[in-house]
Amino acid sequence: MKREEEIPTHDFEDLREQEEEKKPFFATKRGNAISMLLMLVIVAGVLAVSIGNSSGASLTFAASETAFGITFANESPLFIEYSDILEVTLTEDTISGTPVDAMDWDSGMAGIYENSEWGEYHLYAYSSTGQYIIIEYSDGILVFNGKNKRETRQIYQKLEKKLNQTS
Repeated sequence: MKREEEIPTHDFEDLREQEEEKKPFFATKRGNAISMLLMLVIVAGVLAVSIGNSSGASLTFAASETAFGITFANESPLFIEYSDILEVTLTEDTISGTPVDAMDWDSGMAGIYENSEWGEYHLYAYSSTGQYIIIEYSDGILVFNGKNKRETRQIYQKLEKKLNQTS
């Protein structure tokens, strides 16, 4: 070996940079950090909007083989076993009551209400529908509706069908 020849060495920093350049942006350390930051901002924004504004709230219904459930926004769901249901009624009568533990939102009312006919009862209703389903069950009364009369009738018919199957 001649004295003037240099032994080849690799600049390991250059190799690391070349290796990172081959990865997609979000697979790099910097990209990963940016994506985490974006996710945190999005989650914080969604939480702020859902906590600070109930205008986007809605009712959700669920039916299983043994029970009917209803929930509003972030509230705990109310489940009623079909075997506990005493009567189901579809009415266009105005439902009145005083809020006990309830909240209004842009489209309706939800929570526990009280009136002289039933005492305390659960109400989950859109204001503009004008039609209600009343479920009398072993633990109380549930009054609710869908977003419109058509949806309310469909829910009522499904409940009636389910109750006829279980009796």
